[in-house]
Amino acid sequence: MIYVDEARHYPTCKLPTKYWCHMAADGNLKELHAMACQLGLQHIWFHNKAARPHYDITPLQRAQAIQLGARAVSSKDLVRQCWPPRCRCG
Repeated sequence: MIYVDEARHYPTCKLPTKYWCHMAADGNLKELHAMACQLGLQHIWFHNKAARPHYDITPLQRAQAIQLGARAVSSKDLVRQCWPPRCRCG
C-alpha cells in the first residue's frame, strides 16, 4: 500500500514550492516506484534512506496519488505504517 501524509510548510526550502508531503510504501518499493512513475517523478528524487525510503511530493502530486489509490494519512500514521521501529537488540 502507498501512503501520503499531509502537506507541511518548509519556509526555508530553496525551491519555489514551500509545501511538501511524503509518499512511502509499507514495504513494497516496486509499488512505490510504480506510483512515482505514474506521477511523473524522476527516480533520482527518491530518498533511498535505509530506514525511511520515500519521495517528497507536492500537494498537487499528493492529490493525484490519492486518485490513483494512495491512502491519505497523518504523518504519524505514515511513520507507523511504513517505517515501524526496528529492534536494536544485541
